[in-house]
Amino acid sequence: PVIVGGSAEGRGVVATASYEARRFGVHSAMPSAQAARRCPDAIWAPARFARYRELSDAVMDILRSFTPRVQQVSIDEAYIDVTPVRAGDPAPADVAHAIQERVSALGLSCSLGVATSKTVARIASDHRKPHGITVVRPGDEALFLSPMPVSALSGIGHATASRLRSAGIRTLGQLSALDERTSLDLLGSWGPDVVRRAAGIDDRPVGEGRSVKSVSHEHTFSTDIRERSEVEATLRDLIYRVAARLRRTGLAGRTLTVKVRYADFTTRTASETLPSPTDLEAE
Repeated sequence: PVIVGGSAEGRGVVATASYEARRFGVHSAMPSAQAARRCPDAIWAPARFARYRELSDAVMDILRSFTPRVQQVSIDEAYIDVTPVRAGDPAPADVAHAIQERVSALGLSCSLGVATSKTVARIASDHRKPHGITVVRPGDEALFLSPMPVSALSGIGHATASRLRSAGIRTLGQLSALDERTSLDLLGSWGPDVVRRAAGIDDRPVGEGRSVKSVSHEHTFSTDIRERSEVEATLRDLIYRVAARLRRTGLAGRTLTVKVRYADFTTRTASETLPSPTDLEAE
């Protein structure tokens, strides 16, 4: 078992863990000290974010060599559109195998889902991990999704999944069968869209990204601090970092939130919404 993250002696946090470590209950964002207790024989490795970004860029370059229609959604996830448009264009499944072969040459493993929509491709990419390829052919979307748990659908978190289970809805097949009125009652205004995606109906094009909702910075101390002056100095530094990022990206924000985490990992937050957006440190 291998765990990547900060020191278990300090305030480290797990960045990721191998499948062997996950079997001990270790997962990302877990305090390193807790991970060390659960998996005392693990090999620990420090995070190397510059290296991750370097490899991420290399993988995205591979994807763009097959098509310009690439939508990167995280450091290690992307959608690409390889719909054949001319006679002789390679089949999407063949493209997936070619991508996997070239990524393997970098020393990396990757899993791919091939389908007619983002929703189905995303779920298919998780179906055979690690290093798997799952192809869902046109017309088979609903059949493929039907037995999956509702939590497999992106956007359905723990609370929403619990609400659906309380209503007797545990699978995507059951979710896709809801009428519009019931979906609105259970899930609000986004209910009908969720029902359609549960059936594999998703016409969002590749390249349709989400706008930035928040910009933030955090700092974790290696040992507890108790002086107000230390807290305020750190807060000022975080404010300057956030404001600088806002200006670099041409953004401004209205709602400001401060989060404080204590030694026992309880967390308090406080927010205030300004009359107009700002990117200035003083404000």
